[in-house]
Amino acid sequence: MTSSLGNAISTRRVVK
Repeated sequence: MTSSLGNAISTRRVVK
């Protein structure tokens, strides 16, 4: 659960 959620947030944080 933290893999997909954490991965998506991490990538989105870097993009933003």
